[in-house]
Amino acid sequence: MGLFLKTSRQAFHRGKLPKHRMEKLLELGVEFEDITIKRKRNFSEKSKALGDFLKSNNKLPQQGEKWNEIEVGNFFHTQKKSFNNGNLKKERIRILESEGIYLKKS
Repeated sequence: MGLFLKTSRQAFHRGKLPKHRMEKLLELGVEFEDITIKRKRNFSEKSKALGDFLKSNNKLPQQGEKWNEIEVGNFFHTQKKSFNNGNLKKERIRILESEGIYLKKS
């Protein structure tokens, strides 16, 4: 099923997915938005929520803490771990810093 969805999304983005197939997949709830765009938007939304949490509470969240129903605690700790392991992309570091979150190696 995963391979079918992947090839269907690729065909959609190339403009080669037949209209009847696209309509059927949309009925089933399949999203055709580029996954990269979706991930970037999701990261930006969580970063903004984390920044808002920090500004309102004057502290970093603990694991499991939420802000406006967004799990900012788990998000923060995941980013911190990726940063400490040298795996956090520069673009993501820049987004976090734009929200007032500055990570340090621990």
